[in-house]
Amino acid sequence: MTGAPPRGAIFDLDGTLLDTERLLLEAMDAVALSDGRGDLRPAFRQVLGLRTDLAAAHLSPAFGGRAAYDAFAVRVEARHAEAKIAGIPLKAKAREVLEAVAARDVPIALATSTGTAQADALLERTGLRGFFAAVIGGDQVARPKPNPEIYVRAAEALGLRAQDCAAFEDSAPGTRAAIAAGCITVQIPDISEPDAGLRRLGHHIAPDLHMAAIAVRLLPDPL
Repeated sequence: MTGAPPRGAIFDLDGTLLDTERLLLEAMDAVALSDGRGDLRPAFRQVLGLRTDLAAAHLSPAFGGRAAYDAFAVRVEARHAEAKIAGIPLKAKAREVLEAVAARDVPIALATSTGTAQADALLERTGLRGFFAAVIGGDQVARPKPNPEIYVRAAEALGLRAQDCAAFEDSAPGTRAAIAAGCITVQIPDISEPDAGLRRLGHHIAPDLHMAAIAVRLLPDPL
């Protein structure tokens, strides 16, 4: 890799820093099975990383309409909230990578499809909020992931161009958004592996956040 190291770092939240997407998928699966809807996990995986409204539009036809899906979503969120009471697990090396990046005086932003208030609350509960100079939630953009707007906004909040920033993502929509914005993008797959079409975009793919930070030259050495 040539050129200067990234001047800023932008992280996704769910599935990248926090293991909340797995909890959500388990909640969706449990409620669907209790309703006798069968295995909807392939459909659920397709909406991970999308803002709530886009996910609802994608899934509603499988439930016979928006009203039925909304009722389902309320039950899923209640089950998801119960699971999070026991604790919100961090992804491997999440805290260590954030500490190492901050120690190099690289400014850090969050770009998440989750609403800003909820994202702030999750960061506070996990002790990560202090690492972030800016939090850009899905409610702050008109065009959510996979549109690049959220990454452009996050970079601007750091006083940088998207091209100057490394972006860390797990999902396909988020990865496409970061690449389209021009970020130096690295994907750490979580629930689903990138398909052939996504791999052809030529971004970095890493097994964990530590290796991801090394891949984009944000960190030079093992932690």
